[in-house]
Amino acid sequence: QYLRQNTSEALQQAIKPIVSSSMDEVGVTAAYKKMIGKADFLSSFVDKDSLDIDRYVTEKTLDGLFLKLAAEEALIRKDPLARSSDLLKKVFAEFAK
Repeated sequence: QYLRQNTSEALQQAIKPIVSSSMDEVGVTAAYKKMIGKADFLSSFVDKDSLDIDRYVTEKTLDGLFLKLAAEEALIRKDPLARSSDLLKKVFAEFAK
């Protein structure tokens, strides 16, 4: 949670342009905007930010990243053999004291 709280905003700013570019490249953004355009009458009932596909995909990307990091951290804490680098071995040796 600490890492997420302290890096989410910077990571969103770094990742969103990549997400936007990738989604534009494969046509997702254009198709989504066309679909949303047909449902424009709903815009008065829905927050515009919630319809931002690039923002949504960026947030879900970060959710997946932090989920993977949490799983890896749990494994490293549980299994000493998962501490494969010298840095990890040193850090967890300090905690064991």
